[in-house]
Amino acid sequence: MESIGKKLYDFLSEEVEIPATDNNDRFYVTIEDNGNVQVQMFVERKEKGDLLKYDRTFYPGETKEIRMYGLRGKDEFVISGSGKTKITIRVIGGEDKDKIENKTQGVKIAVYDETGGIGIMGLGIKDYTSNSVGVNDYDRTGFKYNTGTFFPTFGWTPDDGFWIGAMTANTNHGWRKTPYRLNQAFSFSVAPGGQDAFKVKYTGRYPKILGALDFTPDIQIDFPRNENFFGLGNESVNDAEERAFNWVRIGSIEITPLWTISSKDNSTSFSFGPAYESQDIKKTENRVSVDEILGFTEEEFGRRHFLGGQLAFESGFVDNPVFPAYGFQLGASLGYLNTLSIDEEVLEFSTAVHTYIGSAEKVKIRH
Repeated sequence: MESIGKKLYDFLSEEVEIPATDNNDRFYVTIEDNGNVQVQMFVERKEKGDLLKYDRTFYPGETKEIRMYGLRGKDEFVISGSGKTKITIRVIGGEDKDKIENKTQGVKIAVYDETGGIGIMGLGIKDYTSNSVGVNDYDRTGFKYNTGTFFPTFGWTPDDGFWIGAMTANTNHGWRKTPYRLNQAFSFSVAPGGQDAFKVKYTGRYPKILGALDFTPDIQIDFPRNENFFGLGNESVNDAEERAFNWVRIGSIEITPLWTISSKDNSTSFSFGPAYESQDIKKTENRVSVDEILGFTEEEFGRRHFLGGQLAFESGFVDNPVFPAYGFQLGASLGYLNTLSIDEEVLEFSTAVHTYIGSAEKVKIRH
């Protein structure tokens, strides 16, 4: 039980929110020489004297961020001390006229309030005051847990045999980050008995990196990627009885660091950005790649590097993004690539439509 309690304490101590009262309150924040931060909150009482409502010392090894909410009343925030700290300190003034004073040397404080709603004194204060409706909001249920998954993967292919790997995905919810601070997925697999066979994939989404633009990088490494090839043109003939004859083994690297802008409800998005590909066609015995008629020339083997750009459009609605039962999804992409070594251009356009129609309600049997 002690170890479980310690894990819960460590989790709750990473980001701490301290709400004041609807009265006039005073926050005294002291930065100690060792980087610890002491926070005391007093409620102003004229007749009985100020009442100490909160007193806690935070440690950089446990806490990453402290957020103090003034709520209503004329609140005062005083930051003092001779030390420096790695802990992020945010002050959200709240309603009525507030004031903050930073007496430290070099400790940076982030301040949020309505424009003109808080008096600022001292250096090192980042002014985030604005006329935004929710700038002073405090939602005690607004905290979102970071989520993560991890599971092993297994597979088998005729050329490389048994594959083993793993996949991990996580979503990190930062403070006032909508819909999240970052979402990313990473997977890796390898075929121990294969021909230098491994695969790596990374996808990420970093919302609002540049204004309304999300950064959505995608990296995929396939050693190999198998493609079906039946020859050039519409008149090629496949005389092989086994389809495996037409598999072409390619060592592929694709990198597309795109920027994405989405509608407010995230139902429609438009992406754009550079694209890089590196493709290496492998010679494989008893396959189409070395066939005298359908195969490739010596100049076509070896690694080629391509550089260009990509545009993509997606729109639709589904009732559940993981297991959709109702809705539709429409996507279209346009890519342009140019080889870096020879004068060769590649233009690709693709579309995709997905429609989801749920089954009827459960049949009720009467008897």
